[in-house]
Amino acid sequence: MREITRNRMTAVAKSRRAAPAELKQARERIKEIDAELKHLELQPETKKGEEREKRYERILRLRAMRDEFQSKFPVNEEPRPNSLLLALVMTVTSFLICSFCAGGSYFAYAAINQKPDPVSTAQGFWADMQAQNYNDIHANFLAPTLRVALDSNTFDQAALQSDASYGTVTGAILTKKPTGDLTQSQAVQLTYTVTRSKVSYSVTLDMEVHLGQWGITNLSGAIDPTQSGVPAVATPTPYPSPTPTDTPTVIPNTAPTTSPTGQRQAPITTF
Repeated sequence: MREITRNRMTAVAKSRRAAPAELKQARERIKEIDAELKHLELQPETKKGEEREKRYERILRLRAMRDEFQSKFPVNEEPRPNSLLLALVMTVTSFLICSFCAGGSYFAYAAINQKPDPVSTAQGFWADMQAQNYNDIHANFLAPTLRVALDSNTFDQAALQSDASYGTVTGAILTKKPTGDLTQSQAVQLTYTVTRSKVSYSVTLDMEVHLGQWGITNLSGAIDPTQSGVPAVATPTPYPSPTPTDTPTVIPNTAPTTSPTGQRQAPITTF
C-alpha cells in the first residue's frame, strides 16, 4: 500500500513537470508519512477481523434500515409468473418446436424422394372427366406428344360431342392393372369400366412417364366411345322443309267458238 502511494505521488509530481527541489521535498514527505504510519495504532478489527456477534448485530441493523426504507418508499414490482408454470411452458414449447422441425424434415424428405403413381394420375383424370373439366385434362393429364397432336379446342369439342351423344361420365372403376410396384415402371396400361349416363364400356389408358410425371399417351375410348367398340350414334339429318306450291297460272282461252247456227260467240275464259 505504501509503495502504491509513493508511486502515485511521484507520478503526479512528474506529470506536472515538478522541479528537482519539489521532487526532493516529496521524497522527504513520503519518508515522514511512512514514519507516522509505523507509529499508528491499528484497530482490533483490522488485525483480527470483526467478531461474530458484532457482525450479526450489524446485519440486523442493515435489515431494519432496509425494511424502514421500503415501508416509506414501496417498490411497485410487477407480478412475476410462477417458475414452475414458466418451466412447463418452455418445455412444451421446446417439444412442439422440435416436433415441428422433425415432421417438416420428414415430409420434405418424403416429398423429394416420392415417386409418381400412375393410378393416382388416372384417378385425377377420371375426376375431371366427371366434372367436365376438359381444360385441366388437356393441360395436366395428357402426355406432351398427345397434347401437341390434339389441340385444346379440338379436344373440348370432341369431349362435348361425346357427352351429348352418349351422356356424361358418371363413374370409372379400375378393373385391370400390371402387377408389382408401378412407381418403378416407365409405361403402364390401366383398364377401366367407364359408365356414362347412356352407355357403359371398357377403356384402356396408355400412360408413360415424362420428366417425372405420368401422362396419358392414348385415350382409347375415354373421349370417343366408338374407339372402344361402342356403336356410333347416328346424327339426325334435317329434312328439307316443304316448299309452298306454286300458284296456278291462269291461261285465258281466247279462241272464238261458233254456235250451231253458225253465229260467232264471245270467247270463253277457262282456268
